[in-house]
Amino acid sequence: MIGIATECSRDFQSDKSPFDVLCKAEDIGLEAYVRCLEENPQFCQFSVPFGHAYFCDSPVRVHICKKMGR
Repeated sequence: MIGIATECSRDFQSDKSPFDVLCKAEDIGLEAYVRCLEENPQFCQFSVPFGHAYFCDSPVRVHICKKMGR
């Protein structure tokens, strides 16, 4: 498993699970957020609604999306 220096205080599963079970997200250039592409993001504890979109604020998920392109 790849070590990630960023820790998530909310015990997000992406740092413990294979990458094929990650939620769908897209890097859109924001430093601390990625755009959530899941069907029902309003049910995720990491989602942040803004306008007609949802963004993910999990530091682990953001790191994986930005640094590893996943």
